[in-house]
Amino acid sequence: MKCPHCGIAVHEPEERLLLKDANGSDATAAGYSDDKNYLMEYKAFSCPECGKFIVKLYLMTFAGRSNYLSEVVEEVIGYPNLPFENMLLRAANDYQTDYIEARNALSVSEKASAVLSRQAIRRIIRSKTSYDHDNLYKGLEKFAGEGYLPSDLSELLQFASRWSHKVDEAIDRQEEYVAMPPSPGEAQWLLSVFEALIEYYFIRPKLNETRIRRIESSIEYKKKCNDY
Repeated sequence: MKCPHCGIAVHEPEERLLLKDANGSDATAAGYSDDKNYLMEYKAFSCPECGKFIVKLYLMTFAGRSNYLSEVVEEVIGYPNLPFENMLLRAANDYQTDYIEARNALSVSEKASAVLSRQAIRRIIRSKTSYDHDNLYKGLEKFAGEGYLPSDLSELLQFASRWSHKVDEAIDRQEEYVAMPPSPGEAQWLLSVFEALIEYYFIRPKLNETRIRRIESSIEYKKKCNDY
């Protein structure tokens, strides 16, 4: 995993420990589903690069004393508290490294952040849409103009028009525009687009799956109760 503080790759300890409540008993997550109990486990370690503390929490299926039979249901970064990174970890793990690197690079090198964001945005557009244009920015403009995206996402993508002419000029000169230095505000916009596309294509569907699963679990549980 990448350290959530500094973005450097860090090796996690293998062992997970059971989380205890105030009475010293195993902490459970009853309520995640109506008819199951879940245990909480954790890993606590320091980043060897920056020395800052990291805690990862794991929601586990309950397997009695046969803890090795338990399965991880969810994992989140408990510390530092990073809500977007936690959703990213659950819904779009393939983009976690790219996002953390682009975010951390922004304050150090806007060019490096812009390059990372452009590459990741192109990957998402290629895999999820038919708008893989030679000029990525024009592809985003056309995508925004289709009329079926949420208005906030469409409005954000339409900012591409501010810089698409610059990309056209680079393409005409046969230059690789992905590595171009960004204009003022462009790197920040690219990172925002990266975040918004992740939310739209990965996090929102995952949240809806969770809602549906909990509704179905509640229905099944009530059916079982009525059968008795």
